[in-house]
Amino acid sequence: MLDYFINVSVPKSSGTPLRFPEEVNEFVSYQDDHTLTLRSGMQWQCVEYARRYWMLAGKPEPAFFGGVVGAEDIWTELQDAYYLNGSTTPLLKYTNKVSDVAPKTGDLIIYPRDGPDGEFPYGHVSVVGAVEGEKVFIAEQNFHSEPWPGPYHNYSRVLTLRQDSTTGRFELYDSVHSILGWIAY
Repeated sequence: MLDYFINVSVPKSSGTPLRFPEEVNEFVSYQDDHTLTLRSGMQWQCVEYARRYWMLAGKPEPAFFGGVVGAEDIWTELQDAYYLNGSTTPLLKYTNKVSDVAPKTGDLIIYPRDGPDGEFPYGHVSVVGAVEGEKVFIAEQNFHSEPWPGPYHNYSRVLTLRQDSTTGRFELYDSVHSILGWIAY
């Protein structure tokens, strides 16, 4: 089942990004992908990557989330995740710049839609691969076609995490797009 992976890497930190080649950013596949005999989503898309990550490496145990039209819908439409045994657990949603809970490894970062002509017409989702101080290493699919940085090639980009010293609230900062928040289960 895992023979189509280009690389399965374990980062220096505690995450486990499973990645596809960076060159497929602009490619739209209409094929479904399957993980552990479950449909994980439309091949090469960010939602499929996030769902597959949770199915293979989710903590405290593997889980998955339901079907969505776009990545932003994970934030706006879904309330629960499903463990592989069929039981449910609530999704924990932490609003960017409002939450006093920092993102952690395995959380999903949700980006809003930016209109039909924008870069994220359906929103975007990435996975927190590791958090080291103010650095949040993320793993994602269907974002800029650039190789993941070496030497380990286990994350796509680094975001900045800031905490307001007065309120204790966290802001996850991306210089490219705004962020709705992060989701755990």
